[in-house]
Amino acid sequence: MHAKQSLHTGFVSILGLLLVWGGLLSASGVARGQTSYEILHAFTLGERYPTGVIQDSAGTLYGATGSGGAADAGTVYKVDASGVFTVLHSFTGFNGFPSIDPYGGVIRDSAGNLYGTTFNGGAFGAGTVYQLDASGVFTILHSFDGSDGGTPIAGVIRDSAGNLYGTTFNGGAFGAGTVYKLDTDGRFTVLHSFNYSDGGSPFAGVIIDSAGNLYGATSQEGAFGYGTVYKLDTSGRFTILHSFNFLDGSDGAYPNGVIRDSAGTLYGTTINGGEFGGGTVYKVDASGRFTVLHSFNGSDGATPYAGVIRDSAGNLYGTTSLGGPTAYGVLYRLTLAPAALDCSTATASVDFSQLGNRHRYPVTISGITAPPGDTVSLTITSIFQDEPVVNPTGKTCSDGIGVGTAVAKVRNERLLAGDGRVYHIGFTATDAAGASCTGEAKTCVPAKEGEACGDQGTLFDSTVCP
Repeated sequence: MHAKQSLHTGFVSILGLLLVWGGLLSASGVARGQTSYEILHAFTLGERYPTGVIQDSAGTLYGATGSGGAADAGTVYKVDASGVFTVLHSFTGFNGFPSIDPYGGVIRDSAGNLYGTTFNGGAFGAGTVYQLDASGVFTILHSFDGSDGGTPIAGVIRDSAGNLYGTTFNGGAFGAGTVYKLDTDGRFTVLHSFNYSDGGSPFAGVIIDSAGNLYGATSQEGAFGYGTVYKLDTSGRFTILHSFNFLDGSDGAYPNGVIRDSAGTLYGTTINGGEFGGGTVYKVDASGRFTVLHSFNGSDGATPYAGVIRDSAGNLYGTTSLGGPTAYGVLYRLTLAPAALDCSTATASVDFSQLGNRHRYPVTISGITAPPGDTVSLTITSIFQDEPVVNPTGKTCSDGIGVGTAVAKVRNERLLAGDGRVYHIGFTATDAAGASCTGEAKTCVPAKEGEACGDQGTLFDSTVCP
Protein backbone atom coordinates (compact mmCIF):
# COMPACT_ATOMS: atom_id res chain seq x y z
CA MET A 1 0.00 0.00 0.00
CA HIS A 2 2.60 2.55 1.09
CA ALA A 3 5.09 1.58 -1.59
CA LYS A 4 2.49 2.20 -4.27
CA GLN A 5 1.49 5.40 -2.57
CA SER A 6 5.01 6.83 -2.71
CA LEU A 7 5.22 6.33 -6.47
CA HIS A 8 2.34 8.73 -6.96
CA THR A 9 3.26 11.47 -4.51
CA GLY A 10 5.39 13.66 -6.78
CA PHE A 11 3.00 13.35 -9.70
CA VAL A 12 -0.03 14.09 -7.55
CA SER A 13 1.61 17.23 -6.19
CA ILE A 14 1.98 18.54 -9.71
CA LEU A 15 -1.51 17.38 -10.58
CA GLY A 16 -2.97 19.19 -7.60
CA LEU A 17 -1.31 22.44 -8.71
CA LEU A 18 -2.55 22.06 -12.25
CA LEU A 19 -6.08 21.29 -11.13
CA VAL A 20 -6.16 24.40 -8.97
CA TRP A 21 -4.64 26.63 -11.64
CA GLY A 22 -7.13 25.29 -14.16
CA GLY A 23 -10.07 25.75 -11.84
CA LEU A 24 -9.18 29.35 -10.99
CA LEU A 25 -8.61 30.34 -14.59
CA SER A 26 -11.84 28.66 -15.67
CA ALA A 27 -13.81 30.58 -13.09
CA SER A 28 -12.23 33.90 -14.07
CA GLY A 29 -13.04 33.26 -17.72
CA VAL A 30 -16.77 33.27 -17.00
CA ALA A 31 -16.87 36.76 -15.55
CA ARG A 32 -18.29 39.28 -18.00
CA GLY A 33 -16.68 42.72 -18.20
CA GLN A 34 -13.59 41.76 -16.23
CA THR A 35 -11.01 44.53 -16.74
CA SER A 36 -8.30 43.90 -14.16
CA TYR A 37 -6.18 41.14 -12.73
CA GLU A 38 -5.10 41.18 -9.10
CA ILE A 39 -2.91 38.84 -7.05
CA LEU A 40 -4.61 38.42 -3.68
CA HIS A 41 -1.80 36.39 -2.14
CA ALA A 42 1.56 35.16 -3.40
CA PHE A 43 2.34 31.72 -1.98
CA THR A 44 5.83 31.22 -0.60
CA LEU A 45 8.12 28.21 -0.50
CA GLY A 46 6.46 27.34 2.81
CA GLU A 47 2.98 27.36 1.23
CA ARG A 48 3.46 25.14 -1.78
CA TYR A 49 0.91 23.45 -4.07
CA PRO A 50 -2.25 25.45 -3.34
CA THR A 51 -5.55 23.79 -4.15
CA GLY A 52 -8.70 25.46 -5.47
CA VAL A 53 -10.62 27.91 -3.33
CA ILE A 54 -14.18 28.42 -2.13
CA GLN A 55 -15.78 31.70 -1.03
CA ASP A 56 -18.25 32.54 1.71
CA SER A 57 -20.94 35.23 1.66
CA ALA A 58 -18.55 37.77 3.22
CA GLY A 59 -16.06 37.32 0.39
CA THR A 60 -13.52 35.29 2.38
CA LEU A 61 -11.67 32.64 0.37
CA TYR A 62 -10.69 29.26 1.83
CA GLY A 63 -8.28 26.66 0.51
CA ALA A 64 -5.45 24.27 1.32
CA THR A 65 -1.82 23.85 0.34
CA GLY A 66 -0.38 20.41 -0.36
CA SER A 67 2.85 21.20 1.42
CA GLY A 68 4.26 23.94 3.64
CA GLY A 69 3.14 25.05 7.05
CA ALA A 70 4.77 24.42 10.42
CA ALA A 71 5.69 20.80 9.62
CA ASP A 72 5.84 21.13 5.82
CA ALA A 73 2.81 18.81 5.72
CA GLY A 74 0.31 21.26 4.25
CA THR A 75 -2.09 23.89 5.53
CA VAL A 76 -5.67 25.10 5.50
CA TYR A 77 -5.85 28.85 4.99
CA LYS A 78 -8.16 31.77 4.37
CA VAL A 79 -7.84 35.14 2.65
CA ASP A 80 -10.40 37.68 3.85
CA ALA A 81 -12.06 40.35 1.74
CA SER A 82 -9.35 42.87 2.65
CA GLY A 83 -6.61 40.50 1.48
CA VAL A 84 -5.33 39.32 4.88
CA PHE A 85 -3.92 35.78 4.62
CA THR A 86 -4.29 33.50 7.66
CA VAL A 87 -3.19 29.90 8.18
CA LEU A 88 -6.09 28.20 9.93
CA HIS A 89 -4.35 24.86 10.43
CA SER A 90 -0.91 23.35 9.83
CA PHE A 91 -0.87 19.59 9.34
CA THR A 92 1.66 17.83 11.52
CA GLY A 93 1.77 14.23 10.27
CA PHE A 94 0.53 11.12 12.05
CA ASN A 95 2.16 7.85 13.05
CA GLY A 96 5.50 8.77 11.56
CA PHE A 97 4.12 9.89 8.20
CA PRO A 98 5.44 13.42 7.90
CA SER A 99 3.45 14.44 4.82
CA ILE A 100 -0.31 14.84 5.01
CA ASP A 101 -0.81 16.37 1.54
CA PRO A 102 -4.33 17.84 1.44
CA TYR A 103 -4.64 17.93 -2.35
CA GLY A 104 -8.43 17.98 -2.54
CA GLY A 105 -9.21 21.45 -1.21
CA VAL A 106 -12.03 22.19 1.23
CA ILE A 107 -15.79 22.66 1.35
CA ARG A 108 -17.70 24.68 3.95
CA ASP A 109 -21.07 24.20 5.67
CA SER A 110 -23.49 26.90 6.84
CA ALA A 111 -21.96 26.87 10.34
CA GLY A 112 -18.51 27.71 8.96
CA ASN A 113 -16.98 24.25 9.39
CA LEU A 114 -14.50 23.17 6.71
CA TYR A 115 -14.12 19.61 5.41
CA GLY A 116 -11.43 17.98 3.30
CA THR A 117 -9.15 15.00 2.74
CA THR A 118 -5.45 14.26 2.99
CA PHE A 119 -3.55 12.00 0.62
CA ASN A 120 -1.29 10.60 3.35
CA GLY A 121 -1.21 10.38 7.14
CA GLY A 122 -3.80 9.39 9.65
CA ALA A 123 -3.82 6.37 11.94
CA PHE A 124 -2.77 4.00 9.13
CA GLY A 125 -0.83 6.34 6.87
CA ALA A 126 -3.33 5.99 4.02
CA GLY A 127 -5.02 9.38 4.30
CA THR A 128 -7.91 10.96 6.17
CA VAL A 129 -11.19 12.82 6.00
CA TYR A 130 -11.07 15.79 8.36
CA GLN A 131 -13.11 18.67 9.76
CA LEU A 132 -11.80 22.07 10.81
CA ASP A 133 -14.57 23.76 12.75
CA ALA A 134 -15.32 27.47 12.85
CA SER A 135 -13.35 27.89 16.09
CA GLY A 136 -10.25 26.22 14.61
CA VAL A 137 -10.59 22.78 16.23
CA PHE A 138 -9.20 20.11 13.90
CA THR A 139 -10.77 16.63 13.94
CA ILE A 140 -9.99 13.53 11.92
CA LEU A 141 -13.38 12.12 10.96
CA HIS A 142 -11.96 8.99 9.34
CA SER A 143 -8.55 7.37 8.80
CA PHE A 144 -8.30 5.14 5.75
CA ASP A 145 -6.69 1.76 6.40
CA GLY A 146 -6.42 0.48 2.83
CA SER A 147 -9.24 -2.03 3.06
CA ASP A 148 -11.76 0.82 3.00
CA GLY A 149 -9.75 2.89 0.53
CA GLY A 150 -6.57 4.86 0.62
CA THR A 151 -4.73 7.97 -0.63
CA PRO A 152 -7.66 10.16 -1.65
CA ILE A 153 -6.69 12.81 -4.20
CA ALA A 154 -10.14 14.37 -4.42
CA GLY A 155 -11.88 16.27 -1.67
CA VAL A 156 -15.43 15.65 -0.49
CA ILE A 157 -18.91 16.87 -1.34
CA ARG A 158 -21.74 17.29 1.14
CA ASP A 159 -25.47 16.60 0.69
CA SER A 160 -28.34 18.55 2.21
CA ALA A 161 -28.39 16.22 5.25
CA GLY A 162 -24.70 16.82 5.97
CA ASN A 163 -23.36 13.48 4.72
CA LEU A 164 -19.95 13.55 3.02
CA TYR A 165 -19.06 11.64 -0.16
CA GLY A 166 -15.74 11.12 -1.92
CA THR A 167 -13.35 8.76 -3.68
CA THR A 168 -10.00 7.19 -2.91
CA PHE A 169 -7.25 6.67 -5.47
CA ASN A 170 -6.17 3.30 -4.04
CA GLY A 171 -7.43 0.63 -1.65
CA GLY A 172 -10.77 -1.03 -1.23
CA ALA A 173 -11.68 -4.65 -1.84
CA PHE A 174 -9.65 -4.84 -5.06
CA GLY A 175 -7.01 -2.15 -4.51
CA ALA A 176 -8.32 0.06 -7.30
CA GLY A 177 -10.00 2.73 -5.18
CA THR A 178 -13.43 3.34 -3.70
CA VAL A 179 -16.47 5.58 -3.53
CA TYR A 180 -17.41 6.23 0.09
CA LYS A 181 -19.92 7.96 2.36
CA LEU A 182 -19.35 9.41 5.82
CA ASP A 183 -22.62 10.24 7.57
CA THR A 184 -23.30 12.86 10.21
CA ASP A 185 -22.93 10.28 13.00
CA GLY A 186 -19.43 9.38 11.80
CA ARG A 187 -20.45 6.07 10.21
CA PHE A 188 -18.18 5.29 7.27
CA THR A 189 -19.49 3.19 4.37
CA VAL A 190 -17.73 1.97 1.25
CA LEU A 191 -20.40 2.46 -1.42
CA HIS A 192 -18.36 0.87 -4.19
CA SER A 193 -14.94 -0.74 -4.60
CA PHE A 194 -13.55 -0.42 -8.11
CA ASN A 195 -12.49 -3.78 -9.51
CA TYR A 196 -10.42 -2.65 -12.53
CA SER A 197 -13.01 -3.94 -15.02
CA ASP A 198 -15.37 -1.13 -13.97
CA GLY A 199 -12.61 1.47 -13.57
CA GLY A 200 -9.93 2.34 -11.09
CA SER A 201 -7.70 5.02 -9.52
CA PRO A 202 -10.07 8.01 -9.64
CA PHE A 203 -8.32 11.38 -9.52
CA ALA A 204 -11.64 13.16 -9.19
CA GLY A 205 -14.40 12.96 -6.63
CA VAL A 206 -18.12 12.63 -7.23
CA ILE A 207 -21.05 14.92 -7.90
CA ILE A 208 -24.60 14.33 -6.67
CA ASP A 209 -28.01 14.96 -8.24
CA SER A 210 -31.25 15.95 -6.50
CA ALA A 211 -32.25 12.28 -6.14
CA GLY A 212 -28.99 11.39 -4.38
CA ASN A 213 -27.36 9.55 -7.30
CA LEU A 214 -23.59 9.96 -7.59
CA TYR A 215 -21.59 10.47 -10.79
CA GLY A 216 -17.88 10.47 -11.44
CA ALA A 217 -14.99 9.28 -13.59
CA THR A 218 -12.08 6.94 -13.02
CA SER A 219 -8.74 7.93 -14.48
CA GLN A 220 -7.78 4.40 -15.45
CA GLU A 221 -9.02 0.85 -16.09
CA GLY A 222 -12.46 -0.09 -17.41
CA ALA A 223 -13.12 -2.20 -20.51
CA PHE A 224 -10.10 -0.81 -22.39
CA GLY A 225 -7.88 0.35 -19.53
CA TYR A 226 -8.21 4.10 -20.07
CA GLY A 227 -10.90 5.11 -17.60
CA THR A 228 -14.66 5.24 -17.24
CA VAL A 229 -17.60 7.54 -16.55
CA TYR A 230 -19.98 6.01 -14.02
CA LYS A 231 -23.19 6.40 -12.05
CA LEU A 232 -23.82 5.03 -8.56
CA ASP A 233 -27.50 5.20 -7.64
CA THR A 234 -29.05 5.39 -4.18
CA SER A 235 -29.63 1.63 -4.07
CA GLY A 236 -25.92 0.98 -4.64
CA ARG A 237 -26.29 -0.07 -8.28
CA PHE A 238 -23.14 0.84 -10.21
CA THR A 239 -23.42 1.59 -13.93
CA ILE A 240 -20.61 2.28 -16.40
CA LEU A 241 -21.88 5.07 -18.64
CA HIS A 242 -18.79 5.01 -20.88
CA SER A 243 -15.45 3.21 -21.10
CA PHE A 244 -12.71 5.19 -22.86
CA ASN A 245 -10.85 3.45 -25.67
CA PHE A 246 -7.56 5.20 -26.40
CA LEU A 247 -6.62 2.48 -28.88
CA ASP A 248 -9.17 3.57 -31.48
CA GLY A 249 -7.96 7.17 -31.15
CA SER A 250 -11.37 8.76 -30.92
CA ASP A 251 -12.93 9.27 -27.51
CA GLY A 252 -9.95 10.09 -25.28
CA ALA A 253 -8.13 8.55 -22.33
CA TYR A 254 -7.62 9.24 -18.61
CA PRO A 255 -10.68 11.38 -17.77
CA ASN A 256 -10.88 14.08 -15.13
CA GLY A 257 -14.03 14.78 -13.12
CA VAL A 258 -17.49 15.59 -14.48
CA ILE A 259 -20.17 18.25 -14.13
CA ARG A 260 -23.89 17.80 -14.81
CA ASP A 261 -26.53 20.10 -16.29
CA SER A 262 -30.24 20.29 -15.49
CA ALA A 263 -31.07 17.85 -18.30
CA GLY A 264 -28.80 15.20 -16.80
CA THR A 265 -25.99 15.54 -19.35
CA LEU A 266 -22.47 15.04 -17.99
CA TYR A 267 -19.48 17.00 -19.31
CA GLY A 268 -15.78 16.35 -18.79
CA THR A 269 -12.30 16.21 -20.28
CA THR A 270 -9.67 13.55 -20.95
CA ILE A 271 -5.95 14.13 -20.49
CA ASN A 272 -4.95 12.27 -23.65
CA GLY A 273 -6.49 10.69 -26.72
CA GLY A 274 -9.00 12.01 -29.19
CA GLU A 275 -8.43 12.63 -32.88
CA PHE A 276 -5.03 14.31 -32.36
CA GLY A 277 -3.93 12.65 -29.11
CA GLY A 278 -4.02 15.86 -27.08
CA GLY A 279 -7.14 15.09 -25.07
CA THR A 280 -10.82 15.82 -25.49
CA VAL A 281 -13.89 17.59 -24.15
CA TYR A 282 -16.87 15.23 -24.12
CA LYS A 283 -20.45 14.80 -22.98
CA VAL A 284 -22.60 11.83 -21.94
CA ASP A 285 -26.31 12.59 -22.20
CA ALA A 286 -29.05 11.26 -19.96
CA SER A 287 -29.71 8.34 -22.29
CA GLY A 288 -26.03 7.32 -22.18
CA ARG A 289 -24.97 8.62 -25.59
CA PHE A 290 -21.32 9.66 -25.66
CA THR A 291 -20.13 12.54 -27.85
CA VAL A 292 -16.68 14.09 -28.30
CA LEU A 293 -17.29 17.84 -28.38
CA HIS A 294 -13.69 18.83 -29.12
CA SER A 295 -10.33 17.14 -29.71
CA PHE A 296 -7.26 19.22 -28.79
CA ASN A 297 -4.68 19.37 -31.58
CA GLY A 298 -1.77 21.06 -29.82
CA SER A 299 -2.13 24.44 -31.47
CA ASP A 300 -5.39 24.99 -29.56
CA GLY A 301 -4.13 23.35 -26.37
CA ALA A 302 -3.29 19.88 -25.13
CA THR A 303 -3.33 17.70 -22.02
CA PRO A 304 -6.14 19.18 -19.89
CA TYR A 305 -5.67 18.18 -16.26
CA ALA A 306 -8.71 20.26 -15.26
CA GLY A 307 -12.34 19.59 -16.02
CA VAL A 308 -14.82 22.18 -17.27
CA ILE A 309 -17.38 24.57 -15.88
CA ARG A 310 -20.57 25.65 -17.67
CA ASP A 311 -22.36 28.99 -17.84
CA SER A 312 -26.10 29.62 -18.09
CA ALA A 313 -25.92 29.74 -21.89
CA GLY A 314 -24.36 26.28 -22.04
CA ASN A 315 -20.82 27.38 -22.91
CA LEU A 316 -17.99 25.32 -21.40
CA TYR A 317 -14.75 26.77 -19.97
CA GLY A 318 -11.53 25.06 -19.01
CA THR A 319 -7.76 24.99 -19.32
CA THR A 320 -5.05 22.82 -20.83
CA SER A 321 -1.62 22.37 -19.26
CA LEU A 322 0.24 22.30 -22.58
CA GLY A 323 -0.10 23.52 -26.17
CA GLY A 324 -1.46 26.73 -27.58
CA PRO A 325 0.58 29.66 -28.95
CA THR A 326 3.11 29.56 -26.08
CA ALA A 327 3.13 25.75 -25.64
CA TYR A 328 2.33 26.27 -21.94
CA GLY A 329 -1.42 25.77 -22.07
CA VAL A 330 -4.53 27.80 -22.76
CA LEU A 331 -7.71 29.01 -21.15
CA TYR A 332 -10.55 28.15 -23.54
CA ARG A 333 -14.26 28.55 -24.11
CA LEU A 334 -16.20 25.92 -26.04
CA THR A 335 -19.41 27.32 -27.50
CA LEU A 336 -21.72 24.46 -28.32
CA ALA A 337 -24.05 24.52 -31.27
CA PRO A 338 -27.65 24.70 -30.05
CA ALA A 339 -28.97 21.20 -29.56
CA ALA A 340 -31.53 20.18 -32.12
CA LEU A 341 -34.92 19.29 -30.72
CA ASP A 342 -34.82 15.52 -30.29
CA CYS A 343 -37.78 13.39 -29.21
CA SER A 344 -35.93 10.06 -29.33
CA THR A 345 -34.68 10.50 -25.77
CA ALA A 346 -38.15 10.93 -24.25
CA THR A 347 -39.42 8.73 -21.44
CA ALA A 348 -42.87 8.42 -19.85
CA SER A 349 -43.82 7.81 -16.25
CA VAL A 350 -47.06 7.60 -14.26
CA ASP A 351 -47.54 7.70 -10.51
CA PHE A 352 -50.14 4.96 -10.00
CA SER A 353 -50.96 5.44 -6.32
CA GLN A 354 -53.02 2.23 -6.10
CA LEU A 355 -52.34 -0.63 -8.47
CA GLY A 356 -55.38 -1.63 -10.52
CA ASN A 357 -57.88 0.88 -9.13
CA ARG A 358 -59.08 1.67 -12.70
CA HIS A 359 -58.67 5.43 -12.37
CA ARG A 360 -56.95 7.43 -15.10
CA TYR A 361 -53.67 9.09 -14.19
CA PRO A 362 -51.68 11.78 -16.05
CA VAL A 363 -48.56 10.71 -17.93
CA THR A 364 -45.36 12.72 -17.42
CA ILE A 365 -43.21 12.84 -20.55
CA SER A 366 -39.64 13.98 -19.93
CA GLY A 367 -36.15 13.68 -21.36
CA ILE A 368 -36.76 15.54 -24.65
CA THR A 369 -33.47 17.08 -25.82
CA ALA A 370 -33.73 20.82 -26.46
CA PRO A 371 -31.40 23.84 -26.61
CA PRO A 372 -30.53 25.32 -23.17
CA GLY A 373 -33.28 27.61 -21.95
CA ASP A 374 -35.68 26.55 -24.69
CA THR A 375 -39.36 26.12 -23.89
CA VAL A 376 -40.97 22.96 -25.24
CA SER A 377 -44.71 22.30 -25.52
CA LEU A 378 -46.31 18.89 -26.10
CA THR A 379 -49.31 17.73 -28.07
CA ILE A 380 -50.49 14.15 -27.55
CA THR A 381 -51.14 12.50 -30.93
CA SER A 382 -52.02 8.90 -30.03
CA ILE A 383 -52.43 6.47 -27.13
CA PHE A 384 -52.17 2.73 -27.72
CA GLN A 385 -51.86 -0.31 -25.45
CA ASP A 386 -50.67 -3.89 -25.87
CA GLU A 387 -53.85 -5.41 -24.39
CA PRO A 388 -57.33 -5.37 -25.93
CA VAL A 389 -59.69 -2.65 -24.78
CA VAL A 390 -62.30 -4.53 -22.73
CA ASN A 391 -65.68 -3.03 -21.86
CA PRO A 392 -67.71 -5.57 -19.89
CA THR A 393 -69.77 -2.99 -18.05
CA GLY A 394 -69.71 0.03 -20.30
CA LYS A 395 -68.05 1.98 -17.49
CA THR A 396 -64.35 1.25 -17.88
CA CYS A 397 -63.41 2.72 -21.24
CA SER A 398 -61.84 4.41 -22.93
CA ASP A 399 -58.51 3.53 -21.32
CA GLY A 400 -56.67 6.58 -22.63
CA ILE A 401 -57.71 10.20 -23.11
CA GLY A 402 -55.94 13.43 -23.98
CA VAL A 403 -55.24 13.18 -27.71
CA GLY A 404 -54.96 16.73 -29.04
CA THR A 405 -54.10 18.14 -25.61
CA ALA A 406 -50.84 18.58 -23.72
CA VAL A 407 -51.38 15.73 -21.26
CA ALA A 408 -52.30 12.08 -21.76
CA LYS A 409 -54.16 10.20 -19.07
CA VAL A 410 -54.19 6.40 -18.96
CA ARG A 411 -56.21 3.95 -16.93
CA ASN A 412 -54.57 2.07 -14.07
CA GLU A 413 -55.78 -1.30 -15.30
CA ARG A 414 -54.39 -4.51 -16.80
CA LEU A 415 -55.64 -8.03 -17.54
CA LEU A 416 -55.26 -10.23 -14.46
CA ALA A 417 -53.97 -13.14 -16.52
CA GLY A 418 -51.44 -11.02 -18.43
CA ASP A 419 -47.91 -9.77 -17.79
CA GLY A 420 -48.85 -6.14 -17.34
CA ARG A 421 -50.04 -3.46 -19.73
CA VAL A 422 -47.75 -1.21 -21.77
CA TYR A 423 -49.12 2.12 -22.97
CA HIS A 424 -47.52 3.71 -26.05
CA ILE A 425 -47.93 7.51 -25.95
CA GLY A 426 -47.36 9.31 -29.28
CA PHE A 427 -46.64 13.03 -29.17
CA THR A 428 -45.32 16.06 -31.02
CA ALA A 429 -42.92 18.44 -29.26
CA THR A 430 -42.60 22.05 -30.44
CA ASP A 431 -40.08 24.61 -29.18
CA ALA A 432 -40.29 28.39 -28.97
CA ALA A 433 -38.64 28.81 -32.38
CA GLY A 434 -41.23 26.61 -34.06
CA ALA A 435 -39.01 23.55 -34.50
CA SER A 436 -40.77 20.26 -33.83
CA CYS A 437 -40.17 16.54 -33.54
CA THR A 438 -42.36 13.52 -33.02
CA GLY A 439 -41.82 10.62 -30.69
CA GLU A 440 -43.28 7.81 -28.65
CA ALA A 441 -42.80 7.05 -24.97
CA LYS A 442 -43.93 3.97 -23.08
CA THR A 443 -45.19 3.42 -19.57
CA CYS A 444 -46.30 0.29 -17.76
CA VAL A 445 -49.08 -0.95 -15.48
CA PRO A 446 -47.41 -4.05 -13.95
CA ALA A 447 -49.23 -7.29 -13.24
CA LYS A 448 -47.79 -7.11 -9.74
CA GLU A 449 -46.17 -4.23 -7.93
CA GLY A 450 -42.46 -4.00 -8.72
CA GLU A 451 -42.61 -6.30 -11.75
CA ALA A 452 -41.63 -5.31 -15.29
CA CYS A 453 -44.15 -5.44 -18.11
CA GLY A 454 -43.86 -7.62 -21.18
CA ASP A 455 -44.67 -5.65 -24.34
CA GLN A 456 -46.79 -7.95 -26.54
CA GLY A 457 -46.27 -5.96 -29.74
CA THR A 458 -49.84 -5.95 -31.10
CA LEU A 459 -51.35 -2.57 -30.26
CA PHE A 460 -54.93 -1.48 -29.62
CA ASP A 461 -56.23 2.07 -29.66
CA SER A 462 -56.72 3.10 -26.01
CA THR A 463 -59.02 5.97 -26.93
CA VAL A 464 -61.83 3.85 -28.37
CA CYS A 465 -64.70 2.25 -26.47
CA PRO A 466 -65.97 -0.99 -28.07
